[in-house]
Amino acid sequence: MRFTQGALGMLVQRYRGILKKCHMLNVLGGVAISAFLMGGAGMAVAAAPIAISDTHQVADGAAETYTTIDVNNGGTLAIARNAKVSGSDVTVNTGGTLTSAKNLHFGSFSPEPGTGLLGSSLTLDGGAVSAQHMGLSPSGTATLKKGMLTLNSLDMRNGTFAFNVAGGDSATLTLLGTTDGTAFLQGTSLSIGTGSNVFLGADSSPGGNQTSTTSLAVSGGSLQVGHGNWQTGDLTQTGGQAKVSGNAVLTVNNLDQTGGLLTVGGTTNSGKLVVNGSVANATYAAGSTGVAVTGTGTLQVKYDELVNATGDDFKDSATQHAVNVANGGTLLLNGYAGSGMTLAEFKTLSDKLLAAGSTGTVQGITVSTSGASLQDVGDARLATPTAVINGSGGLASGAATVGGITGATTVSGNAALTLTGQASGNVLADSGVTLNGGILTLGNPAGGSTGGTLQGGIDASTGTNTINVINGTHTVAGGLTGNATTTVAVGSSSGSGTLVATGVNMNGGQLNFDPPFAAAGDTSNASMGGLTFTANTVDALMTVGQNSMVSLGSTDVEWLRTEVLRYQSDGKGLWGQDITAALALRTPQTLSTTGGINVDGTWVTGGAAATANTAHFADKSLLVVDAAGIGNGVALSGETGGTSTLTVDSGAKLHIVGGQDGETVNVTGGFGASTKDAASWTGSNLTTSTALLSATGGTFDTAHGAYRVSLKANAASSSFPMLSNSMGALVDRMVVQTGVNPNSPNAGVRFVSRAMSDNYIGTTDRNKAAATVEGAAQMAAVGAVQGSTLSAATAASGAVLNRTSMTLPRTDMSQAVAVRQDTDGSLSLDSGLSAGDGLKNGLGVWIMPLYQSNNVWGMKAENFKTGYNSNLGGVALGADYTVNDMFRFGAAFNVGAGYAKSNGDFNSTDNRFNFWGVSLYGGWLYNNFGLSADVGYTGNYSKVEQDMPASMQMGNLKADVTSHAWNTGLKAEYKFNAGALDIIPHVGVRYLGLVTDGYDVKSGGTVFEVDESTQSIWTFPVGVSFAKAFETESGWQFKPQLDLGVIPAAGDVKAKSKARIPGVDSQAEMKMQVVDYATFDGGLGFELGKGDFTLGLSYNLQASEHRTGHGVFGSLRYEF
Repeated sequence: MRFTQGALGMLVQRYRGILKKCHMLNVLGGVAISAFLMGGAGMAVAAAPIAISDTHQVADGAAETYTTIDVNNGGTLAIARNAKVSGSDVTVNTGGTLTSAKNLHFGSFSPEPGTGLLGSSLTLDGGAVSAQHMGLSPSGTATLKKGMLTLNSLDMRNGTFAFNVAGGDSATLTLLGTTDGTAFLQGTSLSIGTGSNVFLGADSSPGGNQTSTTSLAVSGGSLQVGHGNWQTGDLTQTGGQAKVSGNAVLTVNNLDQTGGLLTVGGTTNSGKLVVNGSVANATYAAGSTGVAVTGTGTLQVKYDELVNATGDDFKDSATQHAVNVANGGTLLLNGYAGSGMTLAEFKTLSDKLLAAGSTGTVQGITVSTSGASLQDVGDARLATPTAVINGSGGLASGAATVGGITGATTVSGNAALTLTGQASGNVLADSGVTLNGGILTLGNPAGGSTGGTLQGGIDASTGTNTINVINGTHTVAGGLTGNATTTVAVGSSSGSGTLVATGVNMNGGQLNFDPPFAAAGDTSNASMGGLTFTANTVDALMTVGQNSMVSLGSTDVEWLRTEVLRYQSDGKGLWGQDITAALALRTPQTLSTTGGINVDGTWVTGGAAATANTAHFADKSLLVVDAAGIGNGVALSGETGGTSTLTVDSGAKLHIVGGQDGETVNVTGGFGASTKDAASWTGSNLTTSTALLSATGGTFDTAHGAYRVSLKANAASSSFPMLSNSMGALVDRMVVQTGVNPNSPNAGVRFVSRAMSDNYIGTTDRNKAAATVEGAAQMAAVGAVQGSTLSAATAASGAVLNRTSMTLPRTDMSQAVAVRQDTDGSLSLDSGLSAGDGLKNGLGVWIMPLYQSNNVWGMKAENFKTGYNSNLGGVALGADYTVNDMFRFGAAFNVGAGYAKSNGDFNSTDNRFNFWGVSLYGGWLYNNFGLSADVGYTGNYSKVEQDMPASMQMGNLKADVTSHAWNTGLKAEYKFNAGALDIIPHVGVRYLGLVTDGYDVKSGGTVFEVDESTQSIWTFPVGVSFAKAFETESGWQFKPQLDLGVIPAAGDVKAKSKARIPGVDSQAEMKMQVVDYATFDGGLGFELGKGDFTLGLSYNLQASEHRTGHGVFGSLRYEF
């Protein structure tokens, strides 16, 4: 028995519903199931035509073969990425859809493609076809009669690709571009005729950088280039329309236009056409022929290809004609190498290059503007972005682009003035600008501007006026006044802008914000505003559109951007996806009857103006309320008569910044009849900036548009579990007493609020937030103030004990040499090593260098661990007197400095300290027994600085801390002489009283006030020393020495820090360990001497659970 595949396919189509219900229509496809039903896989199957009128899916791994394939009205052929369909002639008729997740190939290929659709020809006759790529072999054809073909790339080098559109029909080819760098279009030329439409790039998604050497020939229909950067061969136009808009850039080799209309830019967006070679264009006639540059479009051509050698006319007046450049548009002459033109010479040229009625400008030529008036520049339609021009005469016609102007300037008569701010000092104007039927642009639409300041304000209260703000942050100081026919556009579809203005009084004029989105989560291209309206009354029809952020009541534009970034980093919503437009209310605002607010991320330039006397918050809008700035007022009130309307759509979000426990934040009120969706501004659409506070929305008053939010404190220790209980209680008290306010004038409240707020640290890193607060409150201990004071005190005591010890003088990393005056008045050098043999009587003067290095880690500080690395160096000077060969008494003075840097969980902290001290000491030697005692005082001054995370947006913390220590000890020794080896056990006791004076932690004010703390530390050193002398026949003496010991400690080994936040009636007490309970102490060294000369070298180690100290030191002694 033999069945054709078409017959089996028809059988499956007939019983498709039953097969689906039985779950038998699986990835093997209709043919396989039919074959199974009719007797198994062994039957022969022949290819047949297929007509598709419903959904026909070919899944991954499946392969289907037909003769002709017809996709008819209501039919869909969907081919998965790893599926394959083969046929001969493929036709997609009106209402049919063909989609391939991979490629389309038509013709004969070797090797044959293993996936996608392989046929001999494609006829698009009213349907829609889409795929990643379409390739044609020499025998392959693709004919577009009508319908839409959408591809990422097209290779028509070998086959035949053509539009064949009948009268009244249209066919569209859209090329989206590739992502792997391959050419998006391959072939000699793509012809676009009547009824044919070609789109490069999609308006909704940028196309990136796309290249091709294929030429484009437009004889009818249309060519449109959307987003992205596109490069092709020549552009030839004999008819139809070609348009470069949507922020696209099209680069071609040569332009040859003899008919049709070529438009660069749009009424609400930009575009750029770059011609790298020759230029020929038709005579301009509005709406029909020639070249028009509109909106903020730019036509860039080579100067030498367009202008003759004398610089006063076209290079070829027979093929080159004037270009119409509308206001905001630019004719950019690239590669000008001349020495410059006078303004008159330039005007002669621009009059030739620009068509009558052009209000745009010509750029790229060096022009001398010395002594020129603003009107002179306008008449020449010159763009000189860095020049400062005298504008006191005003601008009544034409267009001028300059860096800045001097003198009070009036722009009237529909003239256009662009101030780029690119002149020295970024001054836009020094005495204000008046508009009376004029156009003012702040920033350079062509790019290059970063912002500027316009002094004296803008008065646009007369006539119909337009103010554009683009490319940079532009500040209007001195007021911004408009009228009902004034429009301020901050950003547009061509790019973003930022406006900072005080004293805004628009009188019903429009104030619109709109740039395109860059990417989800990217706020870099947002248009922003920082505005203060006169009397905080919003009298503008203000629309906060797509990708826009506006703050009212503050000129700090970055504040809101920071809030949005933290909002999305907390996972509350992604910019450009979950939130699309944001409005911040920093102080109470009132809506005027002539004003309106529309926060809607779907709004784009050209949309309807905001509705007067109405506030509207759309889906995905974000309203941010600064609780501290609003205080007891209402964030947004309707006009005083209660006639305003408030509308809050589903999906609108509300975010409260700061606040106080028990506080009620009045978000809106004073409106008339209003509506709020039940899910908006509540639940997941109501958030706070800190985990220290929870917000609960009240009942919406529909009669008055009143909405209130109640704040309740959350326990700090539950939100930030690494906080100590004591610090958590202090933070809780702050929330109750002062509230959370990241911009509080109280530096302590400001610091803690920022650390605990999500727009700074907060729940984005709970451990870092807790460590930032606790580290600041224990700044002295973290910065090793106590540790450095202890090191200086013990170094000083060790130095003096060397003068009374029976062992080799040694204190960590130091060595002494004494100058002695004997009883007969003679001087000699004495090392003090004569213990056991009797002390030499008389006066001794000694000097000892001091050096210590410590590495401390893992010291417990409440719930954190910390440590430090420190080094100190100094010198000790002393004098003593010995009597009866056994009693020695003396005094010493020491001074030095050091540096410590913290490590561990807290923010990095530096301590640069200086110390000084005095000591009294004495020793008694009797035969082999020795006893030493000392008492000393050490003072320490530390300059401590703690780094702050960048997210805190504040300076580092600083503190000047003084501390001192009283130090006294007793040491006993006994020497056993075992032949040539001396064994000297020793034991001692030492008390150290350490006082850290009270200090303030500061950064723009006092952050913490820390009380004085006292520590009483006892140590009990015990150990044994070994020494042995060897002497050579030549008289050299070598004496190695070893000391081993342990130092137990008791008492206040932890430093206490009692810290208070100014203005809060509570304190936190925290403890941090600074001394280990037991320390190993060891030293190894030798002396090498002959006669009066002695050389020594020693190594010392102190080690404990959390500390190591190392030292290598030497000595050189010469005796007279």
